[in-house]
Amino acid sequence: MASKNVLIIDDDPVISDLLTTFLETQNFQVSSLSDSSKCLDVLLAKSYDIVILDLQMPIVSGSEVLKKIRINPQISNLKVVISSANEDMKDITERSGYSADLYLQKPFELMELATALESLVPF
Repeated sequence: MASKNVLIIDDDPVISDLLTTFLETQNFQVSSLSDSSKCLDVLLAKSYDIVILDLQMPIVSGSEVLKKIRINPQISNLKVVISSANEDMKDITERSGYSADLYLQKPFELMELATALESLVPF
């Protein structure tokens, strides 16, 4: 069974570390990035199956990162999961004209995340 590559873009190292540790036990290959301004370079340098993106990011917001992903033809079909404590996360991203594949409100159960990721990119 081939692993799926996941990029976590979150400025909170505790969350990134927790998600990385858990997803690796679920047979995902995980990378993380805390600086959202570098996301496009990272996404174009390596092939990812899924991005888990925090909406509340410094420098470049999660909505802006989502927009950059969706307008770039090389990565526009990438599966994006928005992870945020903001209850209006879907409205916020869709007001920008772009939507994610899945929205998970923090806090969420780790198994809920694993199930959601597996439904987006089956092994």
